[in-house]
Amino acid sequence: MAAADFLATCPEDLGIDSEKLEAVFARAKRDVDDGTLKSAQVAVARHGKLAGLRTYGTVQHGGVEREVPATDRTLYTIFSCTKAIVGAATWTVCEDGLLRIEEKVSDIIPEFGTNGKENITVEQVMLHIGGFPLAPMAATEWDNRERRLSRFAQWRLNWEPGSKFEYHATSAHWVLAEIIERKTGKDFRAYVRERILDPMGLDDFYVGLPAAEGGRVADVRHLVPPTPPPGGWGEVTPDAIKTFNRPEVRAVGVPGGGGVGGAAQLAMFYQPLVNGGMTAGGRAS
Repeated sequence: MAAADFLATCPEDLGIDSEKLEAVFARAKRDVDDGTLKSAQVAVARHGKLAGLRTYGTVQHGGVEREVPATDRTLYTIFSCTKAIVGAATWTVCEDGLLRIEEKVSDIIPEFGTNGKENITVEQVMLHIGGFPLAPMAATEWDNRERRLSRFAQWRLNWEPGSKFEYHATSAHWVLAEIIERKTGKDFRAYVRERILDPMGLDDFYVGLPAAEGGRVADVRHLVPPTPPPGGWGEVTPDAIKTFNRPEVRAVGVPGGGGVGGAAQLAMFYQPLVNGGMTAGGRAS
């Protein structure tokens, strides 16, 4: 379904004030007009429908330094919003009776059970309390399952599992992706498509971008020199972020940050989660 298919006749049908909604859009447009952002795409949804969608500014595609207008069909790399999609997919594996969150990861993925990681549970991985937030996964390993499994075995703990919360920027969701594959027998990208995105009608949302859609994706650009956060970059470096402009990287569907979609698709992804599982088309997801 295209974004237009999700639009309500008017925002008031969803209990949203049109004037206030336009004020939200105007605030986003201001950042484009003053040069803070090159483009912005904003969508607001309620009760399973879009109240509105606006796209402003210009984008570049395919590394070509030429500005073209951003449109409602422009797609963006959604980075860590991908985690919600893979997390939802993990929950459906539980709902289907194939996975229990109290299971030890090492019982599902024996390669993971090394260097003190033997007793980490699925729940701890999902809650970012697994203790391996800085475990690396090089870009050269992303699309090679055997290399990923080898990396799991090499990972060491940064702290005792369950002892504190620390955001696992990429590591936890590589583990969840492998759990999905072990429990369902399907490539995690295919499972996400089959179990999450297609039932929601989100044809234009991707975890693993087909090459044919690459021309719609806005290139990632740094508008100001990146400033490292406290403690340094970790593995999410400025150069690593820009690798998501490469078609082969977009195709991987990095589970912690490689999803591709638009604001409308992201807004509509969350609708069944807050509406009892009902999609815009009235189907249970």
